[in-house]
Amino acid sequence: MPKIIWKGFIKSEDEFPQGDLPENAVKFNDPGSMSEMMLRAFPFAIPAFLICFLSMFLKIYFNDGIIVINPLFMIIGFVISFAGLLVHELLHAAVYPKKSVVEIGIILKSFSVFAFSTYPLTKKRFVLMSLLPIILGIVPLVLFIVSPAEYTNSNSILFMLTGMGLVSPYPDYFNVYNIILKQAP
Repeated sequence: MPKIIWKGFIKSEDEFPQGDLPENAVKFNDPGSMSEMMLRAFPFAIPAFLICFLSMFLKIYFNDGIIVINPLFMIIGFVISFAGLLVHELLHAAVYPKKSVVEIGIILKSFSVFAFSTYPLTKKRFVLMSLLPIILGIVPLVLFIVSPAEYTNSNSILFMLTGMGLVSPYPDYFNVYNIILKQAP
């Protein structure tokens, strides 16, 4: 596990540290600002939304059309999922080697959570680092699917955790797409 530093709230990504690239390394060419990246990455959120809605549709369909969620508990699931954003960033950080330093915090300008490091990663490790947090969506999705339809309160929480766990990493999906198909094929 790397050394993790809690940066707290920062004004913008301009406060990220700059590192030197090792020989033969390629710097990831990102869109410039967090807001611009999130906008360009948005199409990568669509498949995650579709998975969520398909899981809800199928759960209702296979349970003879009964309502399988409770809106009040969906709000609770939504609140819990915000705590999951920090866990999401810790999962990014967990992939870095022991000798690296990863800073975690919240950017006020775009209200986004970040894990940032200047430590160079191999392409495979970068892809793993980017995609590891989707387990926060896959595990609740599986639990939502197998949970009895009558458990509307837990289904509601699981559905919201699924949504946040699968949809919130859309900028990470965009980064993986760029690394694999655009910048380092």
